[in-house]
Amino acid sequence: MVGYGAFPALAFFLTRCSARMAMAVGATALASLAAFELLTGLAGSNPIDQIPALMRMGCGFIAGMAACRVRLVTGERTERFSAIGALGCVLALGLAFQVKLGVLLAPAGFSLLILFLSQRAGVLNALLSSRPALFLGRISFPLYLIHLTPLLWLSSRLDIGALNATNAAALIAAYVMFCIAAATALHLIVERPLHAWARRGFALGSTGRAVAQAA
Repeated sequence: MVGYGAFPALAFFLTRCSARMAMAVGATALASLAAFELLTGLAGSNPIDQIPALMRMGCGFIAGMAACRVRLVTGERTERFSAIGALGCVLALGLAFQVKLGVLLAPAGFSLLILFLSQRAGVLNALLSSRPALFLGRISFPLYLIHLTPLLWLSSRLDIGALNATNAAALIAAYVMFCIAAATALHLIVERPLHAWARRGFALGSTGRAVAQAA
């Protein structure tokens, strides 16, 4: 709700920023998140308490909007760097996770990775444009909404660390399949009908305004 409420003001500001200003805003947001997690000792723990969750959401939200603005302003000028940039981000993230506090760099690494992948070029673009990838993209928001509850339920009833490798892998696979199935149901039963209803309401409102203006 906080993110939705802040979106109009952030969008109004960022849509008027140059690429350099947007990069500065995104870097400031990511640096603030890293500093917060370092000072509070929460690096890599991702607690769901209110303040840590708000910091992750707020800083990540701003960085994502800033990356979108950079992408819109630069257009296709950076397309030739997309493949090597994406590969570099993947390698950098893999190395960062081998260092004690390297997890602090993860939000920045994933932000840059998304920016490079948005260029729609090369083999990665072909993979991300496939039907399975597009399907996962469509259910990504309901998947985000649904994934935590079953995870908390499982962790409260099972000692996952005591399971052997086979049972742990089977449990993780079942959890993933359940979340995808639940997210798909939410997308088809709730999300798509509400989207259609909102579009019809917007179309009717636009038609009414046009008739009123003509009159």
